[in-house]
Order: sequence, then C-alpha cells, then structure tokens
Amino acid sequence: MTTPLPPLDVWYCCDQTLCNFNCPYCAAGLVRSAHKGKMWAGNESAALYKKVIEWIAAQSGFEKGVRLQTFGEPFLCDAFLEGAAWLSHRANIRFVELVTNGSRLLQEYGPFAERAEADRITLWITYHATECDAETILKGALFAQSLGALVIINLLLFPQTLQAVLVMRDRCLEEGLKVHVDLGYLQQNIPIVHERPDIVSRLYQWPDVLAMHLTAAITPFGQACHAGQAFIRILENGYVAPCGPLGQGAGHPVRFGHVLDPDFHLAESLYKTPKACTHRAACRCKEEFLNFAVLQKKYVRQRSMGLVEPRDPGPATNDTDAIVGLGAAGLKLKKALIHHHRLTPPGSGQ
Repeated sequence: MTTPLPPLDVWYCCDQTLCNFNCPYCAAGLVRSAHKGKMWAGNESAALYKKVIEWIAAQSGFEKGVRLQTFGEPFLCDAFLEGAAWLSHRANIRFVELVTNGSRLLQEYGPFAERAEADRITLWITYHATECDAETILKGALFAQSLGALVIINLLLFPQTLQAVLVMRDRCLEEGLKVHVDLGYLQQNIPIVHERPDIVSRLYQWPDVLAMHLTAAITPFGQACHAGQAFIRILENGYVAPCGPLGQGAGHPVRFGHVLDPDFHLAESLYKTPKACTHRAACRCKEEFLNFAVLQKKYVRQRSMGLVEPRDPGPATNDTDAIVGLGAAGLKLKKALIHHHRLTPPGSGQ
C-alpha cells in the first residue's frame, strides 16, 4: 500500500504591483504607491517569481495546496498567469488558488483556463463595492466556474458598503456561487465589529472561527499553531517562513531558508508538531490564523486557504469568551452571538 503524502499549504505573495483598482483600505496600498504604474516592484521580481514557482513544484514530499497572491491584480500580468498555469500541471498539486478582484475574468480567464489544469484552479474573488459593479464580478465568476474553476466570492464587511455587500451576497447565493463573508480592516481597525456587531454575528459563518479571528487580531501569542508544520509562507523576497508575522517580524525574524539556496531542504526544516506561537503583535490574515490547532481539529481547508469546512458536519461550535479581549465592542459582539445562535452564556450552569 502506498503511504499518502502529507499535505502542505503554501502561501506565496509575490511583488507584482500593478492594479486597476484604488481601494481606500488596500493592505498593499503603500507598496503599490511606491511602484506606481509598474507591473513588478523590482527589475528581478518576475524572474524571482518564476524561480519560486519552480521551487514549489520541486518539493516532492508533499501534496501541496498553493495560494498565489500579488500586491496588485494578477489578471493584468501575463507572466504571473503563465507561472500559475504551469504550476497547476505539476505533480502533487492539490490546487492553485489565485486571489483576484474579479474585474478582468471575462477577458482573461478563458485563455488562462486553456493553459492551466482547470479543475485544480480556485479563484478567491474579493468584491470591492467602491471599484466595480456587481454584475461584472458575477458574470466573470460564473464564466470561470463554467470552465471548471472553484469560485469563492469574498465579501468584506465595512459599514460604508454594507448594503452593497448584502445585495451581492444574495445574488451569489441565487447563482450558486460559494460565498465567504469576512471582516474588513481599515489600517489596524475593524470598524464593522464596533458599529454593527449584530451583522457580524449573523453573517460570519463559523462563530468559533470568528472568536479566534478576533483573538488573533490582538495577538496569537501562546496559541498552539500548525504554521511551520503543515503550512509555510513564502515572502516576496524568496525567504520561506513558518508564517508572515514570524517571518517578517522585527529583530529576529523566523525563517527556514531561501528558495535560491541550493543547500536549503524544506522537509528537514519543518516543525514535527504544532508550536506555541511566539508572535506578540497582531496576526490578521486568515491564511495564517486558520492554522491554530484549536481550529485545525474542527475544520479542514480542501481547495482554498481561506475557506474552512467542518470535519464533522453538525451545529456550529462557539468559543465566544475569546471575543471579550476586544473590550466593549467585544462584549457587544458576544451578546449578539449568544442571541443569534441561542447559545448558553458561559457560567450559566446549564
């Protein structure tokens, strides 16, 4: 009997920077503004991207799920798409996930799908209500889905665009598209949690994931985590780290090695068991905090690094005590969660 290969999730964000949107909350806004109008941040960026893709493919000891992300819009960049399509054909690749704003799928996805292993492609389409009309996104998403892609529409909750997001959610469900509802960050704040906790509690699918999301937004310190064991982050400079917060940390970043180092062997560097997190600042990215052991026990990520499904389908569980760390807003959110999910408050004795 052949022993199955262990799964490894790989998140690689390269420094392709050109974008056709100008979202006020863009996490990559400073990077893009520093390289305004350029396809790539540096003269060697495209070449490094190709080498990283080849390095990922060469890691033969794992069944790999790969999320490819940029600082811009990937469907503006032929070189990026060529690499993603090539990677999708390689052995031991479970999926290749592209993070996109979805505005150019009608023009670009057909040629891309012809080059790629289409049934291994996942599209994580974030809907930016201030930048593009919903119909364009829906038509592109349905087109890509018809060509074999797994399509997920990611909806960011902001108070200012809440109505547009709610309408988009209903439209996606009507069309049979998978929907993921997430918290919108404005710099280091999450305005929707403070202003509309009732909406958050109603739309965020898994309450215990929400609790850990908000905990990680303060600090993941001490949480047992599978990052570095079953997940790695490849930074835009080619360094391989357990996760972004540790790999980019000030002082002494934690890094396993560099993809261009011929003496770097990933399998020898990975942790053997989950480790308690040593990062004391925020961990805001779902790709990373979903590696918490408490969530890994309950949920699995099949074809996306941002979408979880319960290992044992059943009623939603809830760790709402973790939300109390947010102070007054957290208490409001906890009450809303208890009301919405008809939970027994901790300490009630029932």
